[in-house]
Order: sequence, then C-alpha cells, then structure tokens
Amino acid sequence: MQSLPPTQRLPVILFKACSTVKKLVDSVVSYQERSIGIIAEMRKLSTQNSAEIRDAVEDGKRRLALLVEQGAAAALTVRTSGSTRDERYFRSGADGADCACRAANRRQARLHGRRAPQA
Repeated sequence: MQSLPPTQRLPVILFKACSTVKKLVDSVVSYQERSIGIIAEMRKLSTQNSAEIRDAVEDGKRRLALLVEQGAAAALTVRTSGSTRDERYFRSGADGADCACRAANRRQARLHGRRAPQA
C-alpha cells in the first residue's frame, strides 16, 4: 500500500471499510436470526410444559377429591353412635369435599396435639 499513489489508496481503504461493515451487518443479522429461532423454540416448549403442568394439577385434584370422598364415606359409616364433631362437619356444608377436609384437618390437629384452623 505504500507504493500506491495517494489517489489509488482511497479506493483500497474504502473497500476495506465496506467489507468490515458487511461483516458487521452479517454478524448482527445472523445473531438476530438465531435469537428469533431460539425464542420461538422456547415459546413452544413453554406452552407444552404449561399444558403438562395443567394436566398434572387437574389429575391431582381429581385423585384427591376421590380420596376425600372415599374418606368421608368411610368416616360416616364407621361412626354410627350419636352425632360426633366429625359427623356434624360432614353434614354441615353444601360441598361434601369441603366438609371432609375440615374434619380431616381437625383429626390431624388432634393427633398432633395442636389447635385446628378455624373455618
């Protein structure tokens, strides 16, 4: 480059600057393309995960409700003499599962020697 006259040096400098800018633009564009691809993949996986979580939670709720119903039925059939505190709670609410949960909480509290939460 030292042997070139000053009038020919300018095109060489401009060519180098142009190629540098082109490399920079290519780098930025390829980064954005990769980022957009990764973001789309993460959104898809996130949607799948949330669906799996929702299904697992709903399944757990159904199973727990079934256990509560079975427990409530068993508790009502075992206690036949008089009206105990648990039977009153089983009968008192409109939702049998809610009543069964309160009764189960009271039984657990008695077993562990602490006060049951008030409804």
